[in-house]
Amino acid sequence: MQAFKDNEIGYQIEQVQSPQTIGYALTDSPVGQAAWFYEKYEQWTDHDGGPDRALSRDEMLDNITLYWLTATAASSARIYWQSMCNFKEHEIKVPVGYSQFPRDIHETSRRWVQERYPTLVHYNELHKGGHFAAWEQPERHRQVHGGGVAGVRV
Repeated sequence: MQAFKDNEIGYQIEQVQSPQTIGYALTDSPVGQAAWFYEKYEQWTDHDGGPDRALSRDEMLDNITLYWLTATAASSARIYWQSMCNFKEHEIKVPVGYSQFPRDIHETSRRWVQERYPTLVHYNELHKGGHFAAWEQPERHRQVHGGGVAGVRV
């Protein structure tokens, strides 16, 4: 978590402090939008040599294009502002399942998860996957969690 705070939290700070500004900038430039997303794919996917080894170029471009055509850069940034301004930890009463992937944004120990989620019924540490694990490896995700691809995070 400290490495993330030291090296990669700038995007989050920008979205917390000025979501409309970054939203307008990204909505104004398709190249800027593509660069913003591609950097996240580079940093947060579990790849060996480039994000196109985890996600196809078409998959990445489809996702970038979805944000571009719907002009949702500002609204997707605003969730950081809304979450950080109003965050309050509260008890989770439903059963919780948690999977830790090696190239996710930060690593979370089982102990940390159990302390925050006393209803933890499943904890798993996988050997492959990043922040977009279900998207990166849908077949592996189906084996572990069953069903369709759920939890694709952007």
